[in-house]
Amino acid sequence: MRASSCFWLLISARVLPTETLVLLRRDQLLKSLFPSVLISSSSSTSSEGQLDEIVDPASYSGLAYVPNNNDRPPLLVVLHGAGENTLPISNLASITGEHAGLPPSLIASARAPRELLDNFAVVAPYSAKKASFYEDPRSRLLSFITYAQKELDTDPLNTFLLGFSDGATVALELATTKRFRAVVLCSSGFSGSLPQAALDLLQTTSFWVFHSADDVIFPPTSSDRLVQSLKSVGDPDRVKYTRFERDPEDLPARVRGHSTGITASKTPATYKWLLSNMII
Repeated sequence: MRASSCFWLLISARVLPTETLVLLRRDQLLKSLFPSVLISSSSSTSSEGQLDEIVDPASYSGLAYVPNNNDRPPLLVVLHGAGENTLPISNLASITGEHAGLPPSLIASARAPRELLDNFAVVAPYSAKKASFYEDPRSRLLSFITYAQKELDTDPLNTFLLGFSDGATVALELATTKRFRAVVLCSSGFSGSLPQAALDLLQTTSFWVFHSADDVIFPPTSSDRLVQSLKSVGDPDRVKYTRFERDPEDLPARVRGHSTGITASKTPATYKWLLSNMII
């Protein structure tokens, strides 16, 4: 890893399904708080967009959605980015909240693509009273995901990750456990260089990376370097990269470009791609 990186990695020597393999710490936790993003909607809830709270006493609370027409559906785990996270968990689904635009708010506001609603169970843990998941043990998130798989009765062979900002950095770490079929990383802040041990663990996992060239929070060079590294092992075609020249959501200047979690979440192609990576 280069000395200029703000992250360090510690790779475990063994692969265990319930253990975290990568622990990342940052020299300085992101302190920027993101403004609310309003998503226009004619409804705050829909019969097909019912979100329920699930609580694992040993890890997190989260919001969950299960489609009506699918036995043991694949599970999409959504990891939000940094924020104040002082409000009740319902804030995860608010169309004007600090995590607006991610799948929970799209589901609650009847704006989620059919490709998501019809095919996936969704669970979004909440980093209550903490800026993000970044400083928590990764084993805690893995424990929550195991709990959600059982509670929602999802397909154990098909679990996916979608992470935005800090959530994307954490999702990259979790992917080294090899428990996830494919991973969507949006506006990731990982600025380090993945060691060979981590790359070897990731060489069969599919990735779709999103970033905007004008991101003022995390520069696109973070994702540029990551994509290059991921393509250096395994089949390079398993790694997709969408790099926007300008903010696709036209956010205000103080968070300009830091919006690809919104874009990826509302795009039907995202979920079609995840489905294409399922084990049938």
